[in-house]
Amino acid sequence: MLKSLAFFHGFLGATAEAVPWRAALTDWTIESPELGAALDWSSEVVRLARCSDTASVLAGYSMGARLALAVALQRLDATRPLGGLILISGSPGPANEQERSLRRDWVGTWSRRLRELPIGPFLEAWYAQALFADEPADLITELICEKLERDRSSASDILQRFSLAEQPDYRDALHRLHVPVLVIAGERDRKYRRIAEDMADRIPDCRFHVIPGAGHLPHRSHYPSCFAVIRRFLNHVESQLDPCS
Repeated sequence: MLKSLAFFHGFLGATAEAVPWRAALTDWTIESPELGAALDWSSEVVRLARCSDTASVLAGYSMGARLALAVALQRLDATRPLGGLILISGSPGPANEQERSLRRDWVGTWSRRLRELPIGPFLEAWYAQALFADEPADLITELICEKLERDRSSASDILQRFSLAEQPDYRDALHRLHVPVLVIAGERDRKYRRIAEDMADRIPDCRFHVIPGAGHLPHRSHYPSCFAVIRRFLNHVESQLDPCS
């Protein structure tokens, strides 16, 4: 088995966010494709499926988890079979048109803020959202410092093109994922924990793990415990694909 994993970062993230994955998983080759090069959701999924076609495992956080799920479904009939999928704080898409419409309004508000505010004040406002209320203050400071060089125009484009409102609802396709899947949510992230539970119920070979005490960023705030779960899952994937190892 080729031990290669492609990690898709979240909104405002960068390929450098694969560094902790490389540190924790030294026996795996970790790739992190640039996100946002395509003009729309479906084109981006096709592009990412091509540039990650040698990865035996896909992983993603938040927006990256949504893209990883879409790419995994795209690769179901590929010549190089996928070995596993890891979704952290992800979603299968808007559950109905009302949710999609509300999300579009939310995206419009934050896109305007991105264009109007300097990057520092924008990041402070972004991480002041209720979604991040349970994250440690030092982690929020670290995240803001990491993203101060982010280009506001490109970030605004990505937010609009690849938001939850612009993707399909994949709920009815989850049963087609006949590969091992690990779904991770933070204990304190109530919204995404409920979404993760629903996804896990729909996926045939799914391991659902709640990281105690964590919020929306379990792979950052609770790095050791989160990567211990990921390591166990990858060991299982490796044994499934190479039972003689």
